[in-house]
Formats: sequence, C-alpha cells, structure tokens
Amino acid sequence: MVVRSILQQFGARRIVSGLAASVVLALSSAVVLAAPAGATGSLVVSTCSGAAATTGSLPAAVAQADVDGNGPSGAGDTITFSLNCSSTPITLGADAAMVISANVTIDGTGFSIVVSGNNETQLFTVGAGVTGATINDLTLEDGQAADGTTGTGSSTGNGTDGTAGGDGGAISAAGTLTLSNDTFSANAAGNGGNGGASSATDGDGGNGADGGDGGAIWSTGALTLTDDTFSGNASGAGGTGGDAHTGIYSGGSGGNGGDGGDGGVLRLDIRARDPGAELELDVRQGQPGRAGEGGTGGLGGIGIPDGRPGRTGSPGANGVPGRPVRIEWIMEGARR
Repeated sequence: MVVRSILQQFGARRIVSGLAASVVLALSSAVVLAAPAGATGSLVVSTCSGAAATTGSLPAAVAQADVDGNGPSGAGDTITFSLNCSSTPITLGADAAMVISANVTIDGTGFSIVVSGNNETQLFTVGAGVTGATINDLTLEDGQAADGTTGTGSSTGNGTDGTAGGDGGAISAAGTLTLSNDTFSANAAGNGGNGGASSATDGDGGNGADGGDGGAIWSTGALTLTDDTFSGNASGAGGTGGDAHTGIYSGGSGGNGGDGGDGGVLRLDIRARDPGAELELDVRQGQPGRAGEGGTGGLGGIGIPDGRPGRTGSPGANGVPGRPVRIEWIMEGARR
C-alpha cells in the first residue's frame, strides 16, 4: 500500500497526523478522482420539504433517480436545486434515510443547501451495486444512526446482551461514492444497547453492546472526499453492562460494558486486490471527531452466606474507548 500526501494538488497547508481533522481522501483498489460522466436525466428540487411524498423534494428526487436507474450512459440522473434551503433546512423524518441504489449526482452548487436528520435518522445509504454516486456542495447535519436495543432483563435466568449501535451518522456507503465540498456537522453513530439485568438467584447481567462506527461516514466501498469539512461528529458510546443478582455464597457476574465506536469522523473498510493501490490523504484544518466512550461494566451480585462468608460476584469489565479515525486496509482477505 502506498501512502502519500497530495498537498500541492489540493492546496492544503499542512498534514495533521492521525486524521484528527477534516479529511480529503481517495480510496479504492484504483484511486478514484473523476466524477461520473454526463448524466442521463435532470431532476430539480423545488421545495425544502424533507418528505418523500412531496413532489419536488430531495427525497422524492432521490427515489425517482433510483427508479430511473443508471441509463444508457451509466451515469444516472443529476439532481439540482432551484432554491436555497439553509434557513429552512431539508429536514428528514424519523428513520427516513434516503436510499441511493442507482448512480446519481446530487449537486447543490450555487445554492445553500442544508440536509438535517433532526437527530432522528441517518441521511443517506448507498447500496453495494452503486458504481458512481456523487454528492456536491451540501451541508449534512444532525444525522443519527440507530441506537442499539437494550437487552432483556430476567427474573428466571441471565440478562440478555444489548445490540450494537448503527454505523455512519450521516452516510453509510457500500458502493462507490464521491463527496466534494460538503460539510458534515454534528452527526452521530448509534450508541450500543445496555445489557439486561438479572433478578434471578445467581443470575448474570447481560453484556453492553458496542457503539456504532463512523460519526459522519461509514464506508466499505470506494470513497473519494475532496475539500470536505467535518465538525462535531461522534461515533457511538458502548452500552452499559447489566447488573447481576444475589446468589447463594457467590453472587452472579455483572455484564461487560460495550466498546466505544471507532471513527468520530469516519470509519473505512477498504478492500483491494492490487498491492500497488494508493491511499491518498489531503488533510485540512477542522474540528476532530469524538470517538465513542466505552460502556461501564455491570455490578456483581452480592453473595448470601451459607455457612461461609458470602462472596460478591465479579463486576463486568468496562468497554474500551473508540478511536477518532479508523481505516482498515484489507488485502486479499487479510488485514494489513
């Protein structure tokens, strides 16, 4: 794997170690720099409504582009705007992420466009079959991936484990995606669910689940970022382990806390077969993303004396905090 800076090409002033600030990346088995070729159709957003059922809205346009498909040129539709949507952002409903399943260009050039998840939903998902999605000149804010669910408490046995938080607060991408001149602000991956507590004799607490990765972006596909800005994004916190119950002689064990999510800014899993594939970094000044905090381990149960002194059960271990940025480079099925 070749890692080299491209400061002169993009005019950045300095490299920040560890990708703690805004990031411009070209990542794939071959470096991705070019935008898709000419689109097959044009869709115009004419309202700031965030409802897919509203004609002229951005969600309606994205849904129509999926219906239109890639077209003869393979580039898909181009979505543009006819008005500013900043003082009145395009606010999506709860659990109403826009699904991109065909090649498309969403271009906010010339307008001030803010898309908000209102801390209730992820903003975009990009399917694995997409080979050329592009999002230009948008502000993507307050996206929220789903939190994990809490484990079930039990009066007859052990508490069950929580489930993991969702990945990618603003965008979760499995296909090929280009992001240019976009701003990612205050997006968050989901928190891990807490472990269920036990109220049964000798019962153990369930484990807390891991927080979601990628406060702004989680990607397993080819991803290009150019002149994008990241501010105040956070990966998910790990769930708290469930408390154990009292037992005869020895109490039950508390559940372990979940690990904090990785990638307050972004989490990328890059798969490539070409040993010469390049990972290019152009890092610009910005605010670092916040990695998820590890969950607290559950309390051990108190032991009831049975002729011997009672012994308190083991507390659960605390989860491990996440890392601000995580990139996994996977070569022919093995991590490097």
